[in-house]
Amino acid sequence: GNGNGNGNHGQHQQESKDKDDTTLTLTLKQPIPVILDSNLRHVISMIESNQIINCAKSHEFIIICCRESAYEQYYEKVEEYCNVHNVSIKLQVCDCDCIEIEIEGEGEGEGSISKRPSLSLKHVLQRLGENHGIESVMVEGGASIISSFLEQRADLVDCVCVTICPRFAGSKGLNALRSALITGTECEGDGEGESEGDGDGMLE
Repeated sequence: GNGNGNGNHGQHQQESKDKDDTTLTLTLKQPIPVILDSNLRHVISMIESNQIINCAKSHEFIIICCRESAYEQYYEKVEEYCNVHNVSIKLQVCDCDCIEIEIEGEGEGEGSISKRPSLSLKHVLQRLGENHGIESVMVEGGASIISSFLEQRADLVDCVCVTICPRFAGSKGLNALRSALITGTECEGDGEGESEGDGDGMLE
């Protein structure tokens, strides 16, 4: 009796598992590429040189964040590109902040500070949420964009994942971080104390 009972129970479990397997099949969507191009300089350069914007071809649509002046100047050209190549590029106008850029001089100790408009990262995230339903982003970029997020990490960053590849590419490179300061108490790992990237000198 016990043997039959256990066997039936196992059969019911298997039937239940088979049914559950069909309901557990998930359709995972690819992340939406978001590109920060304040003046649309990079995008327009590719369009004018007849280059294919690969991420636009491989996704349902991409979002490019830019300044209002760039939107007004290049909107029609971007629309024409989309129609010709059957892709969807959504231009998102965002506010700008003025950031200071250090310009190195020719001699030691020489240099100057220049201010230029840059997209406000906080406003970028607000617009992505309000207009496109995006609630979280994964930032992939070079030293400038990563440092900009980390410098405002209290408002913008929830998690930092660092991957170090044991290979050198080329003879020169940029520092991973521009000037953002990360303390040991804010990061998980074996390191202690504070470390600061040397200053040097970009959503996706």
